[in-house]
Amino acid sequence: MRCSPRRGPAGTFDRPAQLGRDSDTGPYFLPRLLPLVKSHYPQLQLVVHEDLTGHLLERLRGYQIDAALLALPLDGEDFEEFPLFDEPFWFACPPQHPLARSKGVTEADLIREPMLLLADGHCLRGQALAACGRGASTRRE
Repeated sequence: MRCSPRRGPAGTFDRPAQLGRDSDTGPYFLPRLLPLVKSHYPQLQLVVHEDLTGHLLERLRGYQIDAALLALPLDGEDFEEFPLFDEPFWFACPPQHPLARSKGVTEADLIREPMLLLADGHCLRGQALAACGRGASTRRE
């Protein structure tokens, strides 16, 4: 975290906390996080900002947000990272696809397969490309 809301008298905060989230992780994690934050910090006002990873990193650097929920790793970044959970990648294909009956799929199996990807700027796009052996995992693809 680059900066944080300062506590004032009697456990109050002097300003709302600004939390960034990307569209890939936020919708799944926030419904679990927000009730916990509210129960532990009932006086905290939390403002959530959704944006692309690259924009959120710029906002962190500029102290416009206090923290961000982003998919890791943040390659080449100097921010402190705290992994919250880990999820596997899944290969999806029609039942008639040659790999449909495979017990496992490797990068080599996927190198020439067509892919359905999110638009540039979404962190999951870079992760999917890296998982399929098609380039380094980058946060700002």
